[in-house]
Parts: sequence; structure tokens; C-alpha cells
Amino acid sequence: MKTSINSSNPLYTRIVSIAPSVIFMAIIPIFITLHTFFSPLASSAKAAEPTFQLTVETYCKLFIALKEVTLSDWIMRTTLLKQYGKNSAFLGRVMSNHDYAYKKKRNNLYKAYNTTFPEYAKFNSQNHRKIIKYLKKHIAVKTRMDNLSKAIKEQMKAYDLVEASLAK
Repeated sequence: MKTSINSSNPLYTRIVSIAPSVIFMAIIPIFITLHTFFSPLASSAKAAEPTFQLTVETYCKLFIALKEVTLSDWIMRTTLLKQYGKNSAFLGRVMSNHDYAYKKKRNNLYKAYNTTFPEYAKFNSQNHRKIIKYLKKHIAVKTRMDNLSKAIKEQMKAYDLVEASLAK
């Protein structure tokens, strides 16, 4: 049986008129998938080339931001331990989710300053004297850094106390 294409057929006309949009709609998910796959690769290449270098001032700002996130992390850990400490399986899942969110926040801070942890640590070791000199002139910044470090240590101790009380 031979089928011929009749261009005067209304069904044929309809199919031909919508075919480009159907093809386009079929290509969109493929494009999105490819974009999703290759986009992080492109952005990681861009992240490797910082648009600015850390300065002592931006280093101190990042230090404070990282300490604030770390303090928040320990407060949340302590809260989660108090709430779910008796159910170790559930606590493990909750802490795992929290760890993921915490690491994401830290990584976002490094990205916001166009740096990475190794670059941040390298800057500290190479510019330690400059940082100390800067902090001697900027007492409020040093005080904030010291207070955050102290608060983190206190929160870590609070976490340890909760953990010890659950072990009994």
C-alpha cells in the first residue's frame, strides 16, 4: 500500500505548521541537560582566575565572615544534638544534612571573595606580619575577630557538655 502526502489535507497542514515548535520543545530538555552539565565546568574555570587579589582588609573581612558561619554552625550542632541525641541514626542524617549546608555556606564565602581555602591560608602565612600590623591599627576588627574565636570555643565546649550528658 502506497501512501502519498497530500499537502491539501488539513491534518498534514497542521502537522507541518506545528512541527518546528515540537522539534524546538524536544531540543530544550537536551539543551538544559547539556547546560547543567557544562555550566559548573565553565564556572570552575572562571573561579580559578580571581578578578582581584586578597588584601589584608579583605582577608580580615573574610575571616570574620567565616567565623560567623562557624559560630552559627556550632550553635546549630549543639541544638541538633540536644534535640536528636538519643536517636543516633536520625541524628546522623540530620548532622549530615547540616554539614552539607555548612560546607556550602563556607564555599560560597570563598567564592564571594574570589578565593579558595588554600589561597586564603597561603595569604595568611605569607602576610602574617602585615595582618598583625593592620589589626594593631584597627582595634575594632581585632576585637571582633577575637570575640568570634572565643565564642566558637565556648560553643564547642557547650557541644561537648551536651554530648557527655547524653553518654551517661
